[in-house]
Amino acid sequence: MNNNRSATSIEYLKSIAKKPFLVDEEAVSSAYASSSKEQQTMVIKALTIFGALLTCVFGIGFLFLIGIYDYPLFMIGLGILLIIIPSYLTTQVHETFLDTFLLSLYCTGYGLLAFGMSQAQIDIKVILICLLVVATFTLIYLNNYVIALIATLIIYGCIEFLLKEFDLYQLFPFFYNGIAILTLFILTKEAKIISYSKHLAKIYEPLKIASIVFYIYKLNGWSTFNLRTFQVLEIDSYSFNIFSYSITLVVTIGLFFYLITKILQQLTITNRKQKAIIYSAALIVLLPSTIQPNIPGALLLILSCFYINYKTGIALGILSFLYFITRFYYDMEVTLLFKSIILMLTGFLFLLVYYLTSKNLSAHEKS
Repeated sequence: MNNNRSATSIEYLKSIAKKPFLVDEEAVSSAYASSSKEQQTMVIKALTIFGALLTCVFGIGFLFLIGIYDYPLFMIGLGILLIIIPSYLTTQVHETFLDTFLLSLYCTGYGLLAFGMSQAQIDIKVILICLLVVATFTLIYLNNYVIALIATLIIYGCIEFLLKEFDLYQLFPFFYNGIAILTLFILTKEAKIISYSKHLAKIYEPLKIASIVFYIYKLNGWSTFNLRTFQVLEIDSYSFNIFSYSITLVVTIGLFFYLITKILQQLTITNRKQKAIIYSAALIVLLPSTIQPNIPGALLLILSCFYINYKTGIALGILSFLYFITRFYYDMEVTLLFKSIILMLTGFLFLLVYYLTSKNLSAHEKS
């Protein structure tokens, strides 16, 4: 099937080319086969990560049962070896089972390194910096999908906990919004990123999914607003005040409208009336959700993934949106009647936006 696909592509290129050219058909077919093998489903990758983490937990538990925690230097050395050796072998092995086994060793290495340094009474800040450096190193020099994904999540997590350990809570709103901007940049600037270097092209997919997952995780920690007391409720363990709440809301809505502008440009919609209707509909949808910034954040994720036709991101965005809507419903300190009215109005607004959008897009396509 891959050979037929590559042959068809080559014939198509030859048919539209103005000048004759030579093609190494065997190399192209091999590249197609390799690409098809690498592009496993997200379900298999998720099961691989889950299996590796489960094996890691049981492995570390067994080592603790035999008393390895009494030898912190041995734990540190073993942890470093379990990070380095599997990292190298993953570049040589391409079987799913062996890849899962090596990933479990890789995760175990991080656990042993962190526990060993902790048992050696090393400051938590130093531990986090070491994990950050190791994860950054593996992300820069390795191109394994799952390892790049895990390393990216470790980098994000280490940065967050370092801010906490250094008591830089005032920087958390900028960190949250930085994650939102970075995720949007990664999603919408794919061509620039993958064309920058071959290595970035290889780790782009895990970098993208890791950024989406961490962004959803941070959305879950964003605060909500109490309609009765007009105060910010603290959902996350990190303090949110009205200033950080406002920054988060302004940045999220600003990114949302920026993305709408990009989509309108791509659809070549220049009619002022149509643009005004679309912007007004978007504003109507966003205004009721301003009391919980994670809802427009989830909408931003859905819209950005729709912009690049990234189905996995769309699915994750829809699931997170439904979760945040549900949590918003149960967190509201108002009567059930008022909650029901809000849900009905929200549903009506979404139906209205769908009607206006489909009507104007249909008219645009006909013209």
